[in-house]
Amino acid sequence: MRKHLHRPAVPARAATVPRKPSPAERKAASYSTLNVRRIIVTPQARAVLDMLLRAEITEAHGIDIDQICVRCPLSRNTIYPIISRLVSARWVSRQPETPQSRRGRAGPGKGGPPFMRYSLTDDGRTATMHELNELKP
Repeated sequence: MRKHLHRPAVPARAATVPRKPSPAERKAASYSTLNVRRIIVTPQARAVLDMLLRAEITEAHGIDIDQICVRCPLSRNTIYPIISRLVSARWVSRQPETPQSRRGRAGPGKGGPPFMRYSLTDDGRTATMHELNELKP
């Protein structure tokens, strides 16, 4: 006669409820699809990003440092490091000005380097809108 081995009942696994991702996890997930590097957005960087976002409406070919200085209450010594950080993180692109738009200004052949025009990249625009919406008071 064969004895049946009695196996103890295995407790049913509790249904795992998916937890909500933390704000940091949501932010990291949103950057994973973009071709930009995450940066710390200081109030000064926020002002420059906000101004670049608004300038896209009126300036089809970007904006130069002089226009940034006029529109932002920041000095050139503050704006240049912010812009270079944004360019290296691929939030902002930089193109030299065309010779036609440079008339009357210093540039190559007139004693200086070409003026650069700055504009948000496509992924930089998405990241900027995400950051500006998150940082609203």
